[in-house]
Amino acid sequence: MPHSYSLFRRGALALACFLWAALAARAQFVSTAPVQDGVINSGEYPAQGGAWAMAWDDTYLYVAKTGGAPNEPVFLYLDVNPNLPANVINASFGSITGTSEYSTTPTLPFRADVRVYWQPGSNYLAFSSTNGSGGWSANSTTAADISAGTSGGTTRELRLRWAALPGLSARPAAFNWFGYEASESQPYFIYDQMPGTNPSGVNGNNPAFTYYYTVSSTASTGTTNPFSRSSYTFPGGTVTGFGGISVFDFNLTTPGGGITRSSGGGAGWTIGGTLVVSAGTLDFGSSSTPVTAQNVTVSPSGTLRLSSVIGGDLNVNGNFFNFNSFQPNGRAVRFTGNGSQTIGGSSLAFDYLTIAGTGTKTLLLSASSSQNLIFMSGILNTGSNTFTLLGNATLTETATSYLLGRLQMSRDLAQAGTAYTFPDGLQLTPQAAPLPGVVTALRTTGTAVTGAEGNASILRQYQLTAPTSTGLNYDIVFPYRDAELNGIPTSNLVLYRSANGSSPWQPLPDATVDPGARTVSRAGLTDLGVLTLGSSAAPLPVTLLGFTAQAAGPATVDLRWATAQELNNAGFEVQRSADGRQFAPIGRVAGAGSSSSARHYQFRDEAAPRAATLYYRLRQLDVDGSATYSPIAAVRPVALGLLLTPSPATDWLSISAAPDAGPAGVIQDMHGRPLLHLALTGGQARVSVARLPAGVYVVRVGTASARFLKQ
Repeated sequence: MPHSYSLFRRGALALACFLWAALAARAQFVSTAPVQDGVINSGEYPAQGGAWAMAWDDTYLYVAKTGGAPNEPVFLYLDVNPNLPANVINASFGSITGTSEYSTTPTLPFRADVRVYWQPGSNYLAFSSTNGSGGWSANSTTAADISAGTSGGTTRELRLRWAALPGLSARPAAFNWFGYEASESQPYFIYDQMPGTNPSGVNGNNPAFTYYYTVSSTASTGTTNPFSRSSYTFPGGTVTGFGGISVFDFNLTTPGGGITRSSGGGAGWTIGGTLVVSAGTLDFGSSSTPVTAQNVTVSPSGTLRLSSVIGGDLNVNGNFFNFNSFQPNGRAVRFTGNGSQTIGGSSLAFDYLTIAGTGTKTLLLSASSSQNLIFMSGILNTGSNTFTLLGNATLTETATSYLLGRLQMSRDLAQAGTAYTFPDGLQLTPQAAPLPGVVTALRTTGTAVTGAEGNASILRQYQLTAPTSTGLNYDIVFPYRDAELNGIPTSNLVLYRSANGSSPWQPLPDATVDPGARTVSRAGLTDLGVLTLGSSAAPLPVTLLGFTAQAAGPATVDLRWATAQELNNAGFEVQRSADGRQFAPIGRVAGAGSSSSARHYQFRDEAAPRAATLYYRLRQLDVDGSATYSPIAAVRPVALGLLLTPSPATDWLSISAAPDAGPAGVIQDMHGRPLLHLALTGGQARVSVARLPAGVYVVRVGTASARFLKQ
């Protein structure tokens, strides 16, 4: 590039920034289309950044560019079918190598679908689309309009028709983009790049663009400013001493390579969207500054290793999924979002875990912590999974912030006369030989059990197991929360024991209730087993042997249960919940009245919502109007197949499969011919089907398949 242009470019850029900063900020979705006349009028483009402006409606994407030289080309790359990671390995999603122009071939930060070449001096505009195998098609000039520039050719406008872009029939729901202007001759000089953090100046014949803008929503309401969410893709190789970064999405797809964070303090990491470790290793080294991310995903080929020094913790405001290797390295993970958060994957072991944000955090797999589990605000719901406190790990809960579900803890009761306190306050004191050895306590909260005497328990039970479980002599202090009393007055609390969690339940009298400390104490127990607190009054009628839920299809769940005996049983109300806390009735099954023999029941839910996890319970009704609840049974309906939404589909199709279904899938026509290839992360994918003709298609992931209708 001739250097005489440099002062002009900087001046034009400064003027553009000043003028556009004065415009009122409003939605990028416009009701009045910008006119391609080479003049940028006030309010014509609601969004601007540097020398660029952008807007769109249902039909067109509008782009304006000021400054630069009239005969030097402007390049615009679009990903109109965005995925995570943005540079997904599957080449059918687009190209990560730009077109070769002037002996220069750029590396792109995402799998681009469209490349626009824009040379206003000659009034030339063309675009290329990917060919499905990572390459580019020939240039076409039929999809866009361009006006002549103003005097000097420094201001130009274009519009791109959405439906003319590959894979689209209308405005996409989201897209990624970046752009720049460059010289026509060597040395290749880049300027006016967007985002501005991309390389500029002379960068050789293979410049690597690592930043791009993410437009998460193009809708007329809640639309994303196209200059507000800068995302980053690591270009590959191995880098040490990587500094701080603040972006929307962060992509690491580097098999055999990766990033090691710089040591000490300095700027932290802030990821406003998703931190994706798709392949390679992200190692935070010895950084003492925290990492904050909205969502975190470690894919089956990725490794995420936290810092080895104090301060280098991970704050997660959204969802966390680990499908390969997450190494906490002695650092804390804090779930800080105010609202629902999901924790899942294939395996997950924490060192320090804090539930700091309000709302319910749902655990989709069994997990553990080796140091502590701290509740500051919010609830961790394990469902049917188990959270294990390893070794001497500690637990801090409050009356309103706690673990709901299954919590496992262990203590070695090795000395008579010594009180052993478990992390949640449960206390066992062996008084004489034989000693039980290592006692494992599995605490279950949020559900009640019922006994042969008709007692409905509080919403807490402990299953105690050890190498020696009978013939003992030990004391117990049983803790509870007020919210777990299940309507039982503290004056009526009685300690109960069962050998295996079902009837018969043996009442253990002479326990001491301390309402202030919220404990029930009892000395001289001889056997372990399942312990709970129930009522000494108002016996309830049914001895429930078991209650199970099993998925029978994407929208069908079979429920089965059995009773050992019944007394004045009016029937069972079947209830369903999406969060394990708020239940609603979905049906009723008549009881046997009074029976001393085993009875078996079943109920089919044929309208099960397509949620990740559903929760069921029974409300057993007595003829006198009294009632009790069964333990909760959890099930994942989509685990048996594929969930495709919406169907019929027009633009986008979301695919949900089992987490272990595999990383790839395919969309076929009814003759079995592959049309689109899918890349799944944790069994999830979202793909544009806009370019498919109307008809019926088949999605295959692993051994599972499902059909959908394209309109």
